[in-house]
Amino acid sequence: MTEDYSQAFADIFKSAAPLVLSDAFRRLRKITFLGILSPSYASIEHHPIRFTVSANDGSRAHHSFRVALLAGKMAEHLSLSTTVVRYAILWGLLHDIATWPLSHTGEAAFSNTTETAANKLRRMMIEGDNALHPSLCVYSALKEMRVDFDLLFALFDKKTRVGAGEFACLHQMLHSALTPDTLEGMHRSGSVFGLSV
Repeated sequence: MTEDYSQAFADIFKSAAPLVLSDAFRRLRKITFLGILSPSYASIEHHPIRFTVSANDGSRAHHSFRVALLAGKMAEHLSLSTTVVRYAILWGLLHDIATWPLSHTGEAAFSNTTETAANKLRRMMIEGDNALHPSLCVYSALKEMRVDFDLLFALFDKKTRVGAGEFACLHQMLHSALTPDTLEGMHRSGSVFGLSV
């Protein structure tokens, strides 16, 4: 990677500060990656994990940073423009923004109770839906970052065609069999349980 591209990559991450500093993103620091399966809850009676694990699983915020870094580096490796790399990073930072307490292990229960699937809640948070408390919305942060909302929503929708060119390539990467989210999650889970991934 050239020095110019390294600086551009750092600048992209810096430009994401309004999102990363938002209350909605910061709440992810309180949600463990593995939810109820987290080693953080191992002291609870009848916890499903009955063996020693080698590491802590971290938070959904940490996972989102790593997914953003991986998505950005993958886009960079494909020689995509800095604009496309920026959206790859944004996708990574936002992919779990609507994660419920207890992470994905509690998602079905919370989605059923609220009649709101996580992908719908993510869209509401991004749009700044009035049905949500303002602290859960990232619309203002993304507007400050001059994000194209239609493009961002298209990148999250597997069925949407993003046309041809660089964004189509990014869309294909983000919805491939091994997404940046899946790769980071597999690596993180393997590290926690001492497995080579």
